[in-house]
Amino acid sequence: IEAVFHEGGFFGEGPYSSAEITLNNNIISPFVIGDLPSIEVDEDEGEVNIPIDLNEYFFHPYGDPLSYQVIFEQGILDSISYDSNGLNLLSSPNSFGLTSFIIRAFDGHIYTDAPVNLVINNVNDAPSINPIGNYITNEDISFSVELNILDVDGDELFITAIDSNNLSIVEIIENNIYLTPIENIFGTSTVSIFVNDGFLIDSTSFSYEILSVNDSPQILSPGDLQFPEDSSLSVVLDIYDVDGDDLTIEVSSNNNQLIVTLTDSILSLSSELNWFGSSVVEINVTDGFLENSLSFSVEVFNVDDPPILISSLDSLILIEDGMDTNFVDLDTLFYDIDNGLEFECLLLDDELGLIILEDSKVFFQLSPNAYGETGIVLNAFN
Repeated sequence: IEAVFHEGGFFGEGPYSSAEITLNNNIISPFVIGDLPSIEVDEDEGEVNIPIDLNEYFFHPYGDPLSYQVIFEQGILDSISYDSNGLNLLSSPNSFGLTSFIIRAFDGHIYTDAPVNLVINNVNDAPSINPIGNYITNEDISFSVELNILDVDGDELFITAIDSNNLSIVEIIENNIYLTPIENIFGTSTVSIFVNDGFLIDSTSFSYEILSVNDSPQILSPGDLQFPEDSSLSVVLDIYDVDGDDLTIEVSSNNNQLIVTLTDSILSLSSELNWFGSSVVEINVTDGFLENSLSFSVEVFNVDDPPILISSLDSLILIEDGMDTNFVDLDTLFYDIDNGLEFECLLLDDELGLIILEDSKVFFQLSPNAYGETGIVLNAFN
């Protein structure tokens, strides 16, 4: 408002003066009298009250009462309001960073805006792992479990798993757990899974059951065997059934001259007299449902047998100057199962005559006018 006063005069009995008043078209609005302070809070701190009296930062020239409104864009801020206690601020879950909002002062006609900077500090969040259902598998059957793991900060994660009863070999590849049951084992166990980002940790667990499946009986091979002719061999067989079932075991040989018997788990091998050669022994075992078999070779190797005397020889009585005598055929006197005998003859007193050996036949030739008693040695050797 502009006023210009002019000199007056008298009007009636009293003086007067005149004034020219100009009303300018200028808007009277609230204004900011100080910078609003920046605000700093932590991520996921929840609703935070910032004590502040905005009347200390806004002024109206005519002292009009002011009302305040907070203007913001939703993003890392979820809500913000102002009341007599100050600003009430709630950040969006897992959000952090730098943003700003507007404080608007209003006198009922005109408003004035002032910005406020807001810093939401990043706070490390714990990784999370979703619950896992229970599993059932058969004996000796592997299975895998997919893990649903989240870390809102994108931190590098470390995953470990523990099998409470050690029923399986546990491997972790990326976000999958692979469980390989121990051979022939069954039962129930619990796997505990831990995930951490180096500072914070989350965990879950699940149970699994390995169902028993009937296993076939097993035979460990004794390897190929050998033993000498006219002897025997005993071998302890390793036959077992992991389920502990009663077993029926049969053994056989493809050569009847090899004799096989089984007592408990001891396999006894023997051969008929003077037999040697090869045979195949087969073992069959069953638990009543499943069976297994195994075969191996057995060699009975030849052992040189000594020649034997198979008949007796009477004393030889001759007459002086008698004719030559076919004394004996040594093939009828000695026998060797391995064949191929050789012979030799020895006359203890060669003055009585001469022993002649032709092949296996022995001839005795008397010396002229000789008489007396002597001995003859007949040898057979191979």
